Amino acid sequence: MDDNLTQLETLTQQLTDWKLNCTITQSPLQALQILPESEAFDVVITDYSMQEMDGLILSSRIRELYP
Repeated sequence: MDDNLTQLETLTQQLTDWKLNCTITQSPLQALQILPESEAFDVVITDYSMQEMDGLILSSRIRELYP
């Protein structure tokens, strides 16, 4: 997840080249909505500095939902 579309596309391309399945979003709030609706995720990669919510707050909320 990254609110910078260029960075998000670059990271997505690299992960796809490594044969990893990706679910992408530009919004921390959207990420929190996607997590319970999707299959289990092994890794969440997030930007630290975002307008809606920074990466530390997002990771804390994810840990609360999925201890």
